[in-house]
Amino acid sequence: NLKAGNTSSAHKEIERKLAFAQKRKREMETSADNKFREIKSEYHNFCNDLENQRKKLQDSIYRTQGIITTKQTTISLSQAEVKNLEKEMDALRKRWKEEVNIKITLPALNEIDMFCPACGQPLPDEKITETRNLLYEKLERKRLDTKQELTDKVTAVSEKINKAKELIKTAQGEKENYETILKEDNEKLNALSAT
Repeated sequence: NLKAGNTSSAHKEIERKLAFAQKRKREMETSADNKFREIKSEYHNFCNDLENQRKKLQDSIYRTQGIITTKQTTISLSQAEVKNLEKEMDALRKRWKEEVNIKITLPALNEIDMFCPACGQPLPDEKITETRNLLYEKLERKRLDTKQELTDKVTAVSEKINKAKELIKTAQGEKENYETILKEDNEKLNALSAT
């Protein structure tokens, strides 16, 4: 067109191609801007997701550490309780030996038991034997009452020891489970931190 001297047609063609190129440039810039915003948004979403996961893991770690501390406190208190209850049980066994596992001997009678308080004459043998038997029955009744009291106390203390030991066992198992969870959460957090 230029050789033919048709400058306006050539000029129009150049303007058309220039307009097309500018339009294409704007479309490409818009597309690149949109793609950039999309990638930037995905990146921010990814970072926010990572931060949310990190916070959840840290919260879980703090909670789990608190639970582990509580379980350890329960174990320690229960172990101390078992130790105290075992001391109490030893004291009960000692009392049992001293007050129940004894052979009752008839005490020697004093003058009041052997002589009539009114006239001062010696009491008949059957009266003295009756007095001795009453003393023996009183001592035996006291021994049997003590035996029942100690039996009840031993049973109660044994039940408390068993409950405390069961609590220790349960708390120990739960503590170990939470320690496993804590280890896993720490590993996940370390993996996130490396991301």
